[in-house]
Amino acid sequence: MIHNPIIKGFYPDPSIIRVKDDFYIVNSSFEYFPAIPIWHTKDFKHMKQIGHAISRQDQGLDLSDVNPSGGVQAATIRYHKGIYYIVSTVITSKWPAYDQHFIVYAKDPKGPWSKVHYIQDAEGIDASLFFDDDGTCYFLANRQIHGQDDGNKTEIWMSKFNIQTFQLEGKKYPLWQGTGGAFPEGPHMYKKNRVYYLLIAEG
Repeated sequence: MIHNPIIKGFYPDPSIIRVKDDFYIVNSSFEYFPAIPIWHTKDFKHMKQIGHAISRQDQGLDLSDVNPSGGVQAATIRYHKGIYYIVSTVITSKWPAYDQHFIVYAKDPKGPWSKVHYIQDAEGIDASLFFDDDGTCYFLANRQIHGQDDGNKTEIWMSKFNIQTFQLEGKKYPLWQGTGGAFPEGPHMYKKNRVYYLLIAEG
């Protein structure tokens, strides 16, 4: 039997991938270091933490200007052509005026993970990646609607993302402003049978 919670304790905002018969989960770590715990399981009954995405000072994660419950939030893990990628956002004390999206990568989810690569000109929070069938990578996040003074009114946006240079390319496309509630966020894009699905949190 599988018993919930499958991971007991303070491990919010899970993101999960499957690679063959292995499942990997990452979570938010906020102001704490090491950052972004990584879990492995094959059956969701036996969960084992196999490390952190950021555990070394030389990786370059800056948590010097974060408040309690700020810091590293809503990490997303993805796998593409033998490489594991994790994107996330550092929420600084200047939020929402100044946040930092970043990406790290590794050939083995146990590490070692790369240094932190900050993504320039990426708005908002809740970074996510989507790899299309042709290998094109897209970056998704949420942001405040341009020209909208109400901070509750956000939208999901997407842009092409160069997985070699770790930078956005081309136009940022607004995808969805949600169903009318507050804070549409946490976007994840999926594709099945030629249909694209956008999953978000809202409320």
